[in-house]
Amino acid sequence: MKKAERDLIRKYLKGTANPREISEIQNLIEENPALKGLIGSSLSIENIAKEYADYKDFQKQNDKKEIHHFISEKKHKEKKISSSLVLKVASIAALFILIFITSIILIRPDTIQQTTEAKIDFSPGSYGANITLADGEVIQLNKANDTLLTDKDANVKIKVADNCVFLNSIDNSTKKNINSLKKTNVRQTIQTGPKQEFIVVLPDSTKIWLNAETTIKYSIGDFHSNRSVELSGEAFFDVRKNKDKPFIVVTENQQVTVTGTKFSITSYPENLEERTILLEGVVELQSQDSKEKIILSPNQLAVLSSVDKFEVKNVNASLLTSWRFSSFAFEYESFYTVAQKLSKWYGVNFEFMDSGIENYHFSGTLPKYENISRSLELLELTSDIKFIYSDENTIQVVKK
Repeated sequence: MKKAERDLIRKYLKGTANPREISEIQNLIEENPALKGLIGSSLSIENIAKEYADYKDFQKQNDKKEIHHFISEKKHKEKKISSSLVLKVASIAALFILIFITSIILIRPDTIQQTTEAKIDFSPGSYGANITLADGEVIQLNKANDTLLTDKDANVKIKVADNCVFLNSIDNSTKKNINSLKKTNVRQTIQTGPKQEFIVVLPDSTKIWLNAETTIKYSIGDFHSNRSVELSGEAFFDVRKNKDKPFIVVTENQQVTVTGTKFSITSYPENLEERTILLEGVVELQSQDSKEKIILSPNQLAVLSSVDKFEVKNVNASLLTSWRFSSFAFEYESFYTVAQKLSKWYGVNFEFMDSGIENYHFSGTLPKYENISRSLELLELTSDIKFIYSDENTIQVVKK
């Protein structure tokens, strides 16, 4: 981010920007939609610049990649699409690219209809989480800024700032404090609820992005000698490199071991499978039951199924882990998976009224920090799916 842009955003955050500068900020956000979520998140200007630089790196890797969206019924065989329909879909795609920053083009062998029924709206989630201390006390971290907490039972100092919780980072983990922590060896928990996300910085400077409805548990007392966390939900890990002390993530069905890398894990308890996507470095995965081990390379996805077998495929890891920035991305996912993602982030329930809809598959991106109506509108405009708001918390999904 250029110095002039940082200065402009700094003035805007302090409320000292003049009308001309406010107009420039609005233009900047229109040109760079990822800034909308970052500026609205109450991050410091330094962290906004860093996160935005990471996003631009992600964008550069994907701005030339064409994302095609396919919808199909799981029980039906694929049909050949005529050249005229391909041209029609291509023209629709071009139109959406011009109108929207993110677009979705859903393709079925049937004729595409373009109608929309969405009338009610749901706002996106925001930064927030709860931390459970050693004595069971639960403290809300929602929009906390420059807050200092102390877990007396564990002698742990906690700093909350810029939508991050820094564990044992205030005094830079002095030797005296480490020895005190080892004696207690207590566990703490950080949990996001529906419509929440948060960032955790561990004592070794490992950074974890928690998606909605995600829980991590860890032992502060011996963390410097035993780098491990338990995960339920979805999280992205940027692990500080240390060859002598591997970093371990334990889920319900697998154990992931790394020395320093970037990867994501999706392990919600209601799902029949767990997913690990590797962005950088190397990770080792081991099934908890069968003890099968595999090694992942960058841009690979490992799926651990209900039959306790790993399936590995090549993917665009940068795209599929972009949820920590400004969009939800999918590659040939079932609509059930997409609806689950939207449900957790917007705090709504999806009810499939016609059989088979949940088994449709598609690829694409949906905007994360816009109201849900934008995503539903894009889906309705390019498919024969329709959304009906049955009550204040439920959206019914039917065929047109």
